[in-house]
Amino acid sequence: MNKKIKKNEIIIGKIGKTLGIRGWLKINSFFKIKENIFDFKIWKVKKNNYKSIINIEKWKKHYKKIIIKIKNINNINEAKILTNCNILIHEKQILKKNYFIINKIINYKVINIKEKYIGKIIKLINTKKNTILVIQKYKKTKKKLIPFINNKIIKKINHKKKQIKVDWED
Repeated sequence: MNKKIKKNEIIIGKIGKTLGIRGWLKINSFFKIKENIFDFKIWKVKKNNYKSIINIEKWKKHYKKIIIKIKNINNINEAKILTNCNILIHEKQILKKNYFIINKIINYKVINIKEKYIGKIIKLINTKKNTILVIQKYKKTKKKLIPFINNKIIKKINHKKKQIKVDWED
């Protein structure tokens, strides 16, 4: 396991508790569509500043959770070592697939389609239907709430400029 964590690696999920005696593990995907985590076949796992590469052998839904079987992990004791590990990939992989981690947009500037500055994202609120962007222009001004509805309200996300263009009046 390597000691250093690279800046350009991002966390896409977390490994949870074991399930059964054959080495299956629960995972928490940080994607809005949880199964998108499996678009990336090789994961790096990190725990206490150490990391290792793992290969997913199988995955399936188990009630409302997702569980995985990792290659060469065949019992509960081997699997327990990975409990609470963060799942990482290189951020270029995310951008290639045109995905992004919703939490990564905190502090992005928000402008409307007329190029008027609305504020910056200070927080996200998850509801059953949508994620809500909490936007504030200046520290002591009121907060605005804008639903994250891609292609309808959210028009463009520019990761290089850390900016989001929205169809929203100020």
